[in-house]
Amino acid sequence: MKEDTGSSSDTTSIGQAVPCGACPCCRQQATTNRLSLAELATNVVCAGLLLAILIPAVYLSEQWLDHQCSRVFGNLIWHEHVEEW
Repeated sequence: MKEDTGSSSDTTSIGQAVPCGACPCCRQQATTNRLSLAELATNVVCAGLLLAILIPAVYLSEQWLDHQCSRVFGNLIWHEHVEEW
């Protein structure tokens, strides 16, 4: 059984040490870039614009579909004219 030595490295199947957070194949350190404040503000503004466009588009398309469905299904029912009785 393998004992935990408390080190921050892992070993591959070959037995070579891999630094913590590194790729086991190429041993390159994985880096993450944090968003700057300007990028974060741009993302928030773009998300707001996207919602401002999509919400009315979805509402209008729903209204149009309701109108079209009622028009199509309203014609399926057979109506007898009162004058023909």
